[in-house]
Amino acid sequence: MKKLNLKGLLLFRCAAPTVLTLAVALMLHGCFLFDEAIVPRSFAVGDRVGNKTIVWENTGAGSWRFLAMGTPSEPMPWDLDSSRHISTKNIGSNIGDGKENSIFLKREFESNGSKLHTAKNSAVMYCIERGGWLPSRDEAEKIAQFTGKDFWTSHYEASSKAFYYSPLQKGLQSKWRSDRDPVVTIPVYYLDAQGNITEP
Repeated sequence: MKKLNLKGLLLFRCAAPTVLTLAVALMLHGCFLFDEAIVPRSFAVGDRVGNKTIVWENTGAGSWRFLAMGTPSEPMPWDLDSSRHISTKNIGSNIGDGKENSIFLKREFESNGSKLHTAKNSAVMYCIERGGWLPSRDEAEKIAQFTGKDFWTSHYEASSKAFYYSPLQKGLQSKWRSDRDPVVTIPVYYLDAQGNITEP
């Protein structure tokens, strides 16, 4: 009986360091996996976040971190109602202004008697329905680095025409609002550091 106990004790002493080593290794591996799981992915300009492409990083004030562009539409009109007068005094050109410009335009279109004619057939509604906004001039400049397509902005003349951004011409160009060809619409988004849509 004593021999058996001695044998068991020796076996335990030999096995203990191995078991301890395995336990420590598993713990460290578990911690590594846990750390890996909780560390958020970092993004940079040019990265894809779902169906969006980051085009600019905001290093200034505000709760948002990245400006991103969505998928371009097929060629479409800025608005089907070329004759309607729309005030231009509330339209901003800076980065971050695309949202306010879009909200203003949506309100203007929906206040019109011919709601179906304007609100449902406009570039701004295309963007809003996709959770984004029609870009301002400065936002369009950032988007243009990632596309060769002419695309609508939230800028316009008081009547008849609207402005699109031409990557080839490197600036705004005007066109009849109801012109369907060849200008597309590209929604702009404001993202937080984790790549989620947020407010500018």
